[in-house]
Amino acid sequence: ADGRRLHARLRSAIRQRLAEEHGLRAGYVRFWRIVAAEGDWMIGNQRKQLGPASVVSDSLNAEVDQAWLKQELLAALRPVLGLSPSSYRHWHEAMEPDGAEEGIGEHLYQIADAEVGLVEGDHVTDMISEINVRPDADAFWAELLDDLTSLVRQVLDLYAVADQASAASDPSAIERPSIVPHAQNSGRRRWTVLFDLIWQGWTHVDAVDAERSRAHVAVWRRLPYLAFRRLVLAAMNHSAHFSAEERMEALLNG
Repeated sequence: ADGRRLHARLRSAIRQRLAEEHGLRAGYVRFWRIVAAEGDWMIGNQRKQLGPASVVSDSLNAEVDQAWLKQELLAALRPVLGLSPSSYRHWHEAMEPDGAEEGIGEHLYQIADAEVGLVEGDHVTDMISEINVRPDADAFWAELLDDLTSLVRQVLDLYAVADQASAASDPSAIERPSIVPHAQNSGRRRWTVLFDLIWQGWTHVDAVDAERSRAHVAVWRRLPYLAFRRLVLAAMNHSAHFSAEERMEALLNG
């Protein structure tokens, strides 16, 4: 959670050991592969004195390169995976102190709790609010729909690394009760704000460009997670650009 990671030599040694014959259970293998990874997707929230969210906020009313500003914005919204002590294991040890290790290790959740966050954490809230007070906010998010879709895909890919996301189930079912913005979504994990931005941008597109609206929904239909299937159904039900037959087909076949 605080961004610390193992020394590079130790990470390398762990990966080498995992490549050899070993007797570790599947959950432990998954755990050690995650903590020994080199990518910045699991470093955690390593904030600098001035992170990209602050840079975006400070630059919104300045004459800056928009391509540069977009990269800073996407950097602030980058998903990261963090691990913390397993709540399941704590419960298991309390309930069965004499057999604390029995049955532990087949699944990652028995060893560690995995959670995806955004690299800028709570700071993205102020950044998004400052963008949304601008008169062109809806169009702004509309231009970023492909990028926002990619970010949600990255979130779910990280949960898949932790064995928590698939076509049948993913954390959106709990963390995003309503795909359409609603009060019941408040107080959820920070990454779920990406759905608000997608919805804001897509509804703008849907109001002005039926073909482009349908194209975005078609992209979502091809993505292999429950969250996108829910997004497709919500969008089709909201839009006048889909027939009753298309809505029924999506409901039945995903």
